[in-house]
Parts: sequence; C-alpha cells; structure tokens
Amino acid sequence: MFARYLRTSAIFFAPILLILVGIEVGLRRIPNDYSFKHEQLVRNGSEFQILVLGNSHAYKGIDPEVIGLPGFNAANISQDLSYDRAVLERHLPYLPSLDYIILPISYGTLGSHMASGKESWRVKNYTIYMGIDKDANELADHLELLIRPMQDQLSMLSKYYLKGRDNRSCQQSGVASQMRRTGVDLSSTGRKAAARHFHPSNPATEQSLKDLDAIIALASQHSIEVVLVTLPAWSSYRRELDPVQLERKNATCERLANNSPAVHYFDLLDDPRFDSTNFEDADHLSFSGSVKVSKLIAILISGLPKNDNRNNEELHLELEPSPSE
Repeated sequence: MFARYLRTSAIFFAPILLILVGIEVGLRRIPNDYSFKHEQLVRNGSEFQILVLGNSHAYKGIDPEVIGLPGFNAANISQDLSYDRAVLERHLPYLPSLDYIILPISYGTLGSHMASGKESWRVKNYTIYMGIDKDANELADHLELLIRPMQDQLSMLSKYYLKGRDNRSCQQSGVASQMRRTGVDLSSTGRKAAARHFHPSNPATEQSLKDLDAIIALASQHSIEVVLVTLPAWSSYRRELDPVQLERKNATCERLANNSPAVHYFDLLDDPRFDSTNFEDADHLSFSGSVKVSKLIAILISGLPKNDNRNNEELHLELEPSPSE
C-alpha cells in the first residue's frame, strides 16, 4: 500500500519537479553582472593591470577604461570587504599582470556585513555565479527560485528568452551603466544614506579590518599596489556622518598607508572639484562624476612607483568642472 502511494506521488510530482528544475536552469542562464564579471576575470584576466573592488560607490564610480590602463571593475552593490577578499582570492590566479587594486573605503565600509543585512539575498549571486560559497548556509543561497515570487521569475524568463533582455546592468569594463538623471533630491538622500551607513564598532568592524589586512597581504605577496580611496560625496551626506566612525575610517586607511610603501590612501570625500551635477544621489557619483573621479584616479596612480608615464597635464585639464548632464 505504501509502495503504491510512493509510486503515485512520484508520478504526480515528477512533472512539477521537472518544470521547477527547468525554470531554475533557465534563470541561471540569463546573463547578469555576477556571471559576466566572473567570466571576464577568468577569460581576460591576464590582460588586466587594474582591478577595482568595493561596493556600489565603486561600482557606479570608477571606470577602468577612463583610467586608461587595461582593467576591470569587479565591484558590486553592497559588496563588503569579506566579499572583496573572496573575489580577489577566487580570481587572482587569472590576474598575472595585475599592478593595482583600487579599493574604495567609504564611511560605512568598516563594519558592513552583507550576509546579515537586508541585502543577504545577494549571497546566492556569489554562490551560483562566482563559485564563492562562504556564507551560503541557507537553501535560498543556492537557488534562484527561492529569491523572488514565481510571477517575477516567469517574467524574467519571458523578457530574456522572448525579448532578449538580460539582467546585466554593467558596461564591458564592469562599471555600472548609468542613465543621466535630473531632479535628484540630494538633501534627503544624504540624511537617509548616512543613517543607513552608520555602524557602531562591533565584531563586524573587527572582521572588516581582518579582511582588509588580508587583501593587502595577498596583494603584497604578488607585488600589487593597493590604492585605498574615499570617493566624493555631497555635503548633505558629509555633514550627517558620525565623527567617531569617520575618524575610525580615516585612521585605519592612514595607518595602512603609513605601514607599507605599497599601500596608498587618497581621501576625496569633500573634493571641491565635484559639483551637484556629478552626483546620482548624495553618496553615489553620476555618469559625469564617475568620469571625473576616474580621471583623477588616473592622475594619482601615475605618481605611484608603478606608472606608465602618461601625460598628466592633459588629464588635469580634463578634470575641470564639466557642463551639467
């Protein structure tokens, strides 16, 4: 009797299981930023001299193509230092020509822990598409099907397989593809972002410091220069920052730079060359801001021990404030 029940159940559920497997496979084949970045690092990593890591500030802010050296932006939204470390460890064997790691250290970087916050659903992107499973402790960290409602999943399949619209939102260099925006409220976005990025000193902060040390140690083993940079932010964001947390970030970066000739720190948080047109919101650069800061980073890098003797004067001229977007 029980055997008959099992056979009947198997016959009933088998088609459903096959459909679900088909949907999961179909979803995984839709190109996205994570699969694209992993593929680029593996296939073309031997060409890259610059690797950009970091969270959304780096993802939207630094374009290796503008810097002028072969490179790639491997940053992603909410990517914390533990994932910066994991991405580097996973792909460093494919990066034999790497000279510079550009790692933005924002006000909220130290103490940020993606896997325990609202963005924890992104863990599955690293697990499925990059082979990084350090925080994949839940079933949802291994399956696309469990992340969104089925209606949304089917919509994604339809958009890709019927209309050719994938989930990739970055350019060929890995930097975000940004639309030109107008009418952004820089005041309210500054207050909200500063509150969101406040992290009192806690075990997550200590882990961030360990991950940062590990990144630098790994870079040192391969004679790679580490460029720490705090990217520009609008005044409404800067004035809401907790002074203790801000000083912790500054002191950490300065200590690391002072302790190693291969680590460099540039603080551009309140750089006066960036006006309101250079911001998508109070703490993220717009398209024009991304171009401007990438050119500035090119100038800063050209003064480091490993440089390609480019024409700095020309780059300085291009840094003058650009017209409104």
